[in-house]
Amino acid sequence: MAMDHYAPCPCGSGKKLKFCKCVDNLQDLEKVTRLMEGGQEVAALDRINQLLKKTPNAAWLLALKAELALAMGDEQLFSETANRFHKLKPDNPLALIMQSLASLAADGGVEQACPLLLEGLAESRDSIPGMAVFAIRTLLNRLIVERRRNLGGFWED
Repeated sequence: MAMDHYAPCPCGSGKKLKFCKCVDNLQDLEKVTRLMEGGQEVAALDRINQLLKKTPNAAWLLALKAELALAMGDEQLFSETANRFHKLKPDNPLALIMQSLASLAADGGVEQACPLLLEGLAESRDSIPGMAVFAIRTLLNRLIVERRRNLGGFWED
């Protein structure tokens, strides 16, 4: 099945796939997406790693690899990939949101995660990445566990 060219690009740029430079890699993107949707996580991860050897700075590959690592429950791989993605694309909304999750996973604390998450949401264009909902839930759960009731200090510069 062909990808929807008007769907948001998986690189997190906020652009539609048709208007993003990732469309140049459409065939590889479709293959990796099919593997992921088919529940073939290991094969998808292998394919992503092969493609990253050719193009190590491909944002769409890093975004999909981090998403896949999170789905597989590999916290270390997720954190490493999210950190690399954020260093490569520091203003990318998805990279910022993933970095907020990596910060929480590394016990960076809510104080580090909140500004990154908010910046990621602020940088989002017409659509908010699906990862944002997961990040918000994770952050709220952390706040509940830590029994924090006042959120005022986290939302200010």
